[in-house]
Amino acid sequence: QLQDAAGNPTEQELGSVVFDFTAPKLANQRVAPTASTVGSTATVSVTADEKLAKAPTLTVAHGEVTLDFGTPSQEGQTYLWSRKIQEGDAAGTYALTVTLQDVAGNPATVPLTQSLDIDRSAATILAPTVSVSGGREPWPRLLKGGDNLEVTFAVSEPLQNAPLLTLG
Repeated sequence: QLQDAAGNPTEQELGSVVFDFTAPKLANQRVAPTASTVGSTATVSVTADEKLAKAPTLTVAHGEVTLDFGTPSQEGQTYLWSRKIQEGDAAGTYALTVTLQDVAGNPATVPLTQSLDIDRSAATILAPTVSVSGGREPWPRLLKGGDNLEVTFAVSEPLQNAPLLTLG
């Protein structure tokens, strides 16, 4: 309430004030693919739960090694980073962290629940066995019509596709 020099009171509503002391959070996050090789493109997407003051920063680190994913593209409150995996990128599991700040200035550093694995080695076949039905002779031998050939093996890491066996 104000009063002028003659003592006349006046009231005017100035509006409301909102106090925001809550740090921003991530509503969604995605790393795709989580396992990458040289030449593939890794993407990281995060969605903030509120409007941000500026684009968040992404840290992708494996020990002392970091990968630069650059500046994200933005659509609404969703931010997207992409990076082609390079020949010189170190193999290993990279932890991802996003640093963000809301329009009220509240900062947050959020570790992502997914990681990025850069794999530079091919899967290897472990403990292969070959058997032929009929039990007439031990392997190796010539196969005849009606014989069943069974090949079993383990692999050193998960495979993206079913293995293809070539006889020849």
